[in-house]
Amino acid sequence: MSEQCSGAIILHQGKVLLIDKAKNHYWGLPKGHIEANETAEQAAVREVKEELGLVIRIVPGFKRVETYQFKEGTKDVEKETTFFIAKSVTDHTKPKHEEINAAAWFVPSDALSKVTFSNTRTMLEDAFAFAIKSGEFGIDGGHKKQLQIEEPDASCSAIILCKGKVLLMKQPRSKLWMFPKGPAKAGETEEQTTIREVKHETGLDIEIVPDFRERIQYTYRDRSERVDKETTFLLARTKSLKTKGEEGVLFKWFHPHKALEIILFDEVKDVLLEALKVAR
Repeated sequence: MSEQCSGAIILHQGKVLLIDKAKNHYWGLPKGHIEANETAEQAAVREVKEELGLVIRIVPGFKRVETYQFKEGTKDVEKETTFFIAKSVTDHTKPKHEEINAAAWFVPSDALSKVTFSNTRTMLEDAFAFAIKSGEFGIDGGHKKQLQIEEPDASCSAIILCKGKVLLMKQPRSKLWMFPKGPAKAGETEEQTTIREVKHETGLDIEIVPDFRERIQYTYRDRSERVDKETTFLLARTKSLKTKGEEGVLFKWFHPHKALEIILFDEVKDVLLEALKVAR
């Protein structure tokens, strides 16, 4: 048995909203079930409105998925919850008291101490790092030392279009199709990094399309160490379909609908969809 849920990390004037659920008595983030014919984003907005009386706006570029298992009677249940960062124009909440014991706004350091579960704490750390980087949530760089947040490893990636197709690449011994990307160098703009890396990896000369820039942050474990990554995606065009890269690296041009089928991660699919809107 599987349950699909959606939730929000709601930020307002440098604080984050936490709730104390009446059913389980723990401090966490607002969330609820995704209904039929509803996207995860729509479910998060609706649940927050119903439970807390808040109108929120989902901010693109941040998404985390939390999965866990539990027993419901004799049934094994797997629950998957997708969390987004959201903005609220007010800090005034009207919680449904039959479902929520309390709702309160916390500065980042207090929120990390208050939440009950470690996976929620890790997700909040990622969200605060994203918020500091964006500079639009009222959580400034002064929180970085307080929260011991380090800058993520930065890279740039190009969504390259040519003759109605999009370029994907696959490294040797990998099943993962991805866009060309590479690490940022000190003193380079994101555009310069993208052009340099694409030329190095594919041999293509590209032209950056203005007014498109999407960022994805993610975390993984390298042995016992946590590694934070951030990839900036730019949209580009080229006049040639001919690629030239390192031996063993596979390049292939796909029609966009096929690319969306074979790209593994939903966040990257969302970035491609946004790029195609701009490219029209």
